[in-house]
Amino acid sequence: MIKKDQTSSQHIRNLRNEQKKSKFITDKKSISKRKRDSPSDLWIPRVKIPHLTRRISQFKSLKCTLHFLLKKNRNRLHSLFAQPEKEKTLYQETELELVRFSFRPNAADWVELRLVARYYGVSICNFFVMLLTFDENINKGSAKSFWKDSKNQKFQNSEILLIQLISSKRNTLFFSIITGLNTFHGF
Repeated sequence: MIKKDQTSSQHIRNLRNEQKKSKFITDKKSISKRKRDSPSDLWIPRVKIPHLTRRISQFKSLKCTLHFLLKKNRNRLHSLFAQPEKEKTLYQETELELVRFSFRPNAADWVELRLVARYYGVSICNFFVMLLTFDENINKGSAKSFWKDSKNQKFQNSEILLIQLISSKRNTLFFSIITGLNTFHGF
């Protein structure tokens, strides 16, 4: 329910990697050779590479590893990470000896990773490393939060509420923006 002093805006974006069919292309091999996903890079600290390579060998690719980490943690991200107090994006430290991993992620996975990273105020690479670290700690039996507990956060004075949902089939992204006073109480 939206109060009178609030405004709302919605946006829907399809995430499917649909290829446009052309009358001039008849060879199926030429269609299948096209790259379906855009190339992306993740910068991983050298100390995290052994765990990442174990996961890549387990899931056969970095693309599948990313999908696994997102799927495994999707429903509990809100309890793992606290919302940051600042609007500034946190990047990885420069002394970490970062190693570049290039791959072609699923578009829906990349959008989800980008949105969640932006929500928590960290870079995409930093958030992926955080998920990887959390996965590593779970395997060791010592899972910990990365930031302070989010239960003490107060949202009463928020003036903009951004809701971003990915459909259950992971083919559509929904945005809703609600502005006004006490938007969390009006939602």
